[in-house]
Amino acid sequence: MLIHKQHIDHMKTMIDNYATSCGGWQNIIDDYENGRFFNSAKVNDLQTRFNFDMMYNAKLTDYVCETIYTYAHDKHIETALKSICPKVIRRY
Repeated sequence: MLIHKQHIDHMKTMIDNYATSCGGWQNIIDDYENGRFFNSAKVNDLQTRFNFDMMYNAKLTDYVCETIYTYAHDKHIETALKSICPKVIRRY
């Protein structure tokens, strides 16, 4: 993976903190798996949507733009997010 370990660790901490503030991962997973989020009917790739929503909701957008985009691109970020976020399965 191209993204530096300390950057992934920071992203993981922030995303985990966000999940905790929402009542834990299971609450968020249940919402996404059952289509209880904005524009769920328009989603083609639920896992990618979930991962990037977690990044955005954890307020990592500025961090990613200022730090990670200096040496990586979207596919690298997507790979990092897949290693951080739990798997979701579309049930709707």
